[in-house]
Amino acid sequence: MTHSRRRSLWIILALVAVLAVPTVVAIRVFNQASRAAKQSAQLAAFKEIVQELNDHYRDHGRYPVALEELHLTYPDGGDSALLKEFRYVTDGETYSLEVTGASTQTVYRSPKRIAD
Repeated sequence: MTHSRRRSLWIILALVAVLAVPTVVAIRVFNQASRAAKQSAQLAAFKEIVQELNDHYRDHGRYPVALEELHLTYPDGGDSALLKEFRYVTDGETYSLEVTGASTQTVYRSPKRIAD
């Protein structure tokens, strides 16, 4: 290999390295931001679901059979597909709501209702 070819090869390798490092950093930052956005949407939906469940109980005297019965607005960028990440169980009088994020699990159980 001649000196000029060897030098060209090193220049190409240096260029690839210079471009690869910022690319890897950008991908990591994007993935972290994406995870944070998903967790934020889950938390906002969780809070809204709990509020809507309590409103539904107040209006109908029971909790809904499914979360799809609620009138959700998904305030932080979520959509109805987000409901698949929630586990909701009810007997009509009480409920349990769970969501598992990337590194956390949030569980909420409704208080037992006392007959008036």
